[in-house]
Amino acid sequence: ETQAVAWAQDLERLGCFLSALQVQAAGSLAGRVRAGRYDGIKNAAELLALSLKLGHGEAGRRLRLAGKFLPATDPLTLATTAAPQPAAAAAFFAGTLSADQALTASRYIEEARHLADAGTIPEETAADVEDTLTGYARTMDPDSLARVGLRTINTLDPDGQQPTEGELIAKQGITFRQPRRGLVHFEGWATVAQYETWMAGIASAANPRQHTDLNP
Repeated sequence: ETQAVAWAQDLERLGCFLSALQVQAAGSLAGRVRAGRYDGIKNAAELLALSLKLGHGEAGRRLRLAGKFLPATDPLTLATTAAPQPAAAAAFFAGTLSADQALTASRYIEEARHLADAGTIPEETAADVEDTLTGYARTMDPDSLARVGLRTINTLDPDGQQPTEGELIAKQGITFRQPRRGLVHFEGWATVAQYETWMAGIASAANPRQHTDLNP
């Protein structure tokens, strides 16, 4: 029984190294796409989907990690910028993080970086968050790590981050799908103030009974 568990653990460690190599390959291909080396290819995700037969979700995950964990070279100036998340990148490419652990840690590290860019927290605190979450990621499953990451961000910014103008333009709004079997699916993004207004309206519509005036 112990040998079976050890064998499974060895396979997971090998899988971590394989994931690191896959992300490096995705980053290399993305750089070539930016340099215009593939005619007819619109973006790196399309190239990965066509050449590796990946789903767009998996292609996007590899590219997100490549964007955070690999240095980037400008195709025009050839200037190279360092990886945005060097501590997490070092752990990932050393084979100590799975792709899921790396993605989870990276998401909350990026949120901490946004807080630093907005002046909400010092740069040193954002770096400390990266070091801390990377350390937790080595020993935690992704779900537990996500809870730690969320708690960390909520502690640093208890009032919540305000959306940028670009985020409002790109995301704000509600989309309604075509009715199907008597049901309508909808999805979208709203500010907290809009959410509270809509919920008040929904509550009123769901309970339309007028309150009786106790003091006529």
